[in-house]
Amino acid sequence: EAEAVEAEKAALKKAIDAAAKKSVETGDRSRLDELIDRKRNMEIPSEPTERRYKTSDTTIEKLVEILRDNPSGVLVQRDELTGWLRGLDRQGREVDRAFYLESWNGTGSYTVDRIGRGTLHVEALCISILGSIQPGPLRSYVYGASRGGEGADGLLQRFQLLVWPDPPSGAWRNVDRYPDREAKNRAYAVYEALDGLNPESYGAVAGDSGDVPTVGFSRDAQEVFDAWRDELEGKLRNGEASEAFVSHLAKYRSLMPSLALVFHLVDGVATETPPSVSIKAAARAAAWCEYLEGHARRVYASGENPALEGARALLSRIRKGDVKDGDTVRSVYRGRQWSRLSTAEEVGAAAGVLEDYGWLRVEKTDTGGRPTTLLRLHPSLGEGA
Repeated sequence: EAEAVEAEKAALKKAIDAAAKKSVETGDRSRLDELIDRKRNMEIPSEPTERRYKTSDTTIEKLVEILRDNPSGVLVQRDELTGWLRGLDRQGREVDRAFYLESWNGTGSYTVDRIGRGTLHVEALCISILGSIQPGPLRSYVYGASRGGEGADGLLQRFQLLVWPDPPSGAWRNVDRYPDREAKNRAYAVYEALDGLNPESYGAVAGDSGDVPTVGFSRDAQEVFDAWRDELEGKLRNGEASEAFVSHLAKYRSLMPSLALVFHLVDGVATETPPSVSIKAAARAAAWCEYLEGHARRVYASGENPALEGARALLSRIRKGDVKDGDTVRSVYRGRQWSRLSTAEEVGAAAGVLEDYGWLRVEKTDTGGRPTTLLRLHPSLGEGA
């Protein structure tokens, strides 16, 4: 269609040029005016837009353009989140960081005005971020975000589906089997159905002001939510958790009903959809929040003072007999590559914590050159006991 329009425009241009010359010769502009009006009234087809579901590396301006053409939202997928987070921490990227903070709700509008690109407007910012990160960089990031350093602006708390799985245990066993095609097809059917979602068919009702259509809880599901909310609010107010973790947990107020709605929609693909979110979906969402809370606690606990983490690691090595009374600090980190004990600074800080708690004494000896730092273990530890 676009090619046909371009061909018609080219033909009209030639006809207008010819009519213009003839009008000069004859003084009759009727044909020229007719062709000009025809060109003005041509219907130019809108430029086709690509349906996008995800992106990996993009500028904010380009992401706004993608969101403008895909109002249902888009996924930013990064295999390694460390680089993405560090990029947002760089000087000059404050606007990018604020953009991602604002996109969490999925409802706020955003407008970019540039001389070259003109104006780009998105009615509702809706971005999901998916990726993985190694424990070491995550600990450092959590430590900074939990103590008012870099990242202490709520970005970490917006990662609501955080999971920190247990390391593999037991004997390794090779499993070579073909993927479950039936399960894959069922999952794909859900994705395909939700991609063409008609909110009204799932019981959604739009407000008088044209707001986003909403689905309410059934009476039984509302009772589940109210009981769950009462328990959550108690956790937020008992003063037992860190401020950063409380901030994370507070966002579960929207996470639980959001998950319940997701389960409601997924169930509706295979069965007749009830007009409101069922008690089954609400109970499942509450169970998911309990599961995610356990993982979130592990994540935030990892951000404790790195010296405490190192102290635990050093004490474990002492008890295993890997570190003995009279060993030097240098011998602990030199060539061993132990986690949290790989540098002189890490070992020194860890030893300082254990000294404060009476597990050992740090002793410096003068050998005529560089002083040697020895670790003198408490007698109760014995020789690695």
